[in-house]
Amino acid sequence: MLDRRTEPLEIACGTLKPETISAIHEYGYTITAFRILDRWALNSPGALKRLESQGIMAFETRLNAQLETEIDPYNSESVRRAFQKAGACMSFTRQWA
Repeated sequence: MLDRRTEPLEIACGTLKPETISAIHEYGYTITAFRILDRWALNSPGALKRLESQGIMAFETRLNAQLETEIDPYNSESVRRAFQKAGACMSFTRQWA
């Protein structure tokens, strides 16, 4: 558990090699990827180091898969239905306002 706010990749920098951090910056990953890496470094630093030891391709493949997993819920059918329902409720509310 953290007792303060951290900068992006602050935790991951303590676990990953400098060349891996440089590669992450060079490849243009977003803040979402930085948060994933910080979370992995905080919760499972050994697993993150093992992933890093498998090489940059394996590392990026796993990071990209996690990015897709975390971004995909915003595009899921259940979220679309929730927005549609909210939209229907909003139009009903406007109708009776």
